[in-house]
Amino acid sequence: MPAIAVVVVLCAVLVNAFVVQVFWIPSASMEDTLLEGDRVLVGKLGDDYGRQDVVVFSGVFGPDDKDFIKRVIAVGGDTVECCDARGRLMVNGRPLTEPYIQPGNRPSATPFRAVVPPGRLWVMGDHRDDSADSRYHQRLDGDGTVPVDKVVGRAFMIIWPPSRVGGL
Repeated sequence: MPAIAVVVVLCAVLVNAFVVQVFWIPSASMEDTLLEGDRVLVGKLGDDYGRQDVVVFSGVFGPDDKDFIKRVIAVGGDTVECCDARGRLMVNGRPLTEPYIQPGNRPSATPFRAVVPPGRLWVMGDHRDDSADSRYHQRLDGDGTVPVDKVVGRAFMIIWPPSRVGGL
């Protein structure tokens, strides 16, 4: 029996380290998609992140051990800017449709324009009025973008609380 317990624990550790990990949502920056206190599963396999993916990353906007969760708005090579005459974000000159933005929020209260370097991501919270995201870190190395190698993985499912269980 002790050998089985060791194997089970070892498998759990390996899955957590390399395949999937649970993350706790510490703030309101992704409301209404993710609420403060939600727990999400984050897949760690692959590094091909695309626009509108919800990703966890660390060591970019704060201490190396602090995790952040945001939505990918633009990827390497894209030009992202705010805003067009109708108040929409633009990526490569095309307006984004963003049904996930917190009701009552504008795509951005602050105008900006950025070219995302290769191997980096422009990220923003869904609760734009309460998210310290790429817009607010443009003075850092990378002009507020997140290096793909700092991404832990893609969030794909809410697992807690039970009333909110479901895919993203």
